[in-house]
Amino acid sequence: MNCREGDGLGKTEEGIKVPVALTIKETRAGLGLESKSKKRLRKLEEATAQRKEHVAVLENTFRDRLKSKFVEKKVFGQWRQSKEICVQMDKEKGYTDSVYVKDFEEEERKKQEEGDDYVRPVVQVEDAYENLQNALQYLRDKHCYCFFCGTSYSDEADLLSGCPGLTEEDHET
Repeated sequence: MNCREGDGLGKTEEGIKVPVALTIKETRAGLGLESKSKKRLRKLEEATAQRKEHVAVLENTFRDRLKSKFVEKKVFGQWRQSKEICVQMDKEKGYTDSVYVKDFEEEERKKQEEGDDYVRPVVQVEDAYENLQNALQYLRDKHCYCFFCGTSYSDEADLLSGCPGLTEEDHET
């Protein structure tokens, strides 16, 4: 059990290999007493860590908020476009009793009556998303048209074979 440099301590030499560091105390205070500068430094490090954590949380909520605004804007835009396509295709095929044509004509009438004072009705995001899904399904069922492909197919079999699916995610792959 001779001690050689680089070997660990103990019978199996698995103990510490580096000698215990020597720290010289500058004051006559007890071993457990921290100096004022060390306390300040420790508190500053804790405060900095808390601040970094708080900033990270704020950045994540900001990103989430931006992402949700982007998604909302996208859903409303796609819903508006799909309604316009429904109206255009319904008018081309002579479907004047279509819900989309009636809503479009009603909105146009209100715009003319109210002029500059016209304000679109407020629609919640969940409703807009549901309306978008309904419009997309209507286009597929009535007109064999895929909004995301931008293609009007000759029949339902052609639509099913040529289009990857109903959602935008289906078209991304």
